[in-house]
Amino acid sequence: MVMSKASLVDPNISEITEDAARLLHVGMGMNTESVEFLEAIYAHVFKGEELDTVNLKEEIGDTMWYQAIAMDELDTTFTAEGDRVINKLKTRYPEKFDESLAENRDLDAERKVLEDQ
Repeated sequence: MVMSKASLVDPNISEITEDAARLLHVGMGMNTESVEFLEAIYAHVFKGEELDTVNLKEEIGDTMWYQAIAMDELDTTFTAEGDRVINKLKTRYPEKFDESLAENRDLDAERKVLEDQ
């Protein structure tokens, strides 16, 4: 419904698929919640406000909600993506974190690991 009303204002919007619209919603939502998380930390660090851990936990939960929507759309799970990122990091840092490896990443090798799962 929102998409059909939006297309009255901008005809290009009607070309967006429902899947893409759902992912766009997720991206904007995760960005909003991440900014709210950062604002709370900023207020603590730079304005001397008490660290509001209840709010920070709420923002984490909100981003997880959006991540769950994205994972549903992309047919994946938190477990699968957790495993995927661990394997990517093992490729990037075979032994342990190393600043030179962080600055000189083998993006092709990392991509291969991401695609193979």
